[in-house]
Amino acid sequence: SQGTLNVNQLQFTPENWDQVQQVTLTSVDDVIVDGDVAFSITITPDDNLSDGTYNNVDVKQIDLVSIDNEVPGQVIVDTLDDEDDGNRTAGDLSLREAILIANDLGQSIDNIIFSDAINNSTTLQTITLNGVQLPPIQSLVTITGPGADKLSINGDSQSRIFEVMPGGILTISGLTLESGFDARGGAILNFNFLN
Repeated sequence: SQGTLNVNQLQFTPENWDQVQQVTLTSVDDVIVDGDVAFSITITPDDNLSDGTYNNVDVKQIDLVSIDNEVPGQVIVDTLDDEDDGNRTAGDLSLREAILIANDLGQSIDNIIFSDAINNSTTLQTITLNGVQLPPIQSLVTITGPGADKLSINGDSQSRIFEVMPGGILTISGLTLESGFDARGGAILNFNFLN
């Protein structure tokens, strides 16, 4: 869905029929470069609640366009949680989800950066992996952190952190990688190009 309404139903009565009832449509920020997307909302009378006068009122459709505000080739991580919960809206995009998005976009150059809230922190923040390494890098990916003293990716001594697959190219900067664990490359296992 491209938008959400603040109400699902308006009720007009003899007391309020001539008063404006405001409905707010909020566009969903999906953090995916998907271009402008056309969608519509439909307004229909509820025949079970209305008097017979309105039973034959035509259904009204309002056509809308959700304007894409993402920068092509750029994905912004804005949570420190290590998750892939299917929610990729602004405020809930993890590094794990950002890598999945970058892999889905193919061989275009994808830049993964971090939100202002993470970048502007005055203390070291940490993304602790949930026991599973991050998705393997399968395309051209650049991950730019706010600084090694500001953001750490921690394998929690349970998993490797990064793996670069054949065909993948990873450029990484501004991060500390710590407590990765694997017999072959605790922080990064590289099968192609790593910068």
